[in-house]
Amino acid sequence: MSIKKTNILLIEPRLVEWTRVLPLGLAYLAAVLRKEGYNVSVLDSNVEGLDYRGVVEKIKNIKIDVCGVAASTPQ
Repeated sequence: MSIKKTNILLIEPRLVEWTRVLPLGLAYLAAVLRKEGYNVSVLDSNVEGLDYRGVVEKIKNIKIDVCGVAASTPQ
C-alpha cells in the first residue's frame, strides 16, 4: 500500500451544546493532507445529526486506513 493512497477519516464528535461553527482544526488538517496527496474525508457528527451509534454505522461503510477524532475541552 502506497502511503500517498492512504484513506483518512477525520471525525468531529457530537457536542452536547453545539453552536454552528466549522471544525476549523479538522478543515486545516484535511487541507494539508489533501495537498500532500492523501484521500481525506471529514465526518461532522453535528451537521449530520449522528450520535455515537450513527457514527459507527456510517464508518462501517467507508474504507479507511487511518481515523482521527477531534477533541476539545471547555475553556
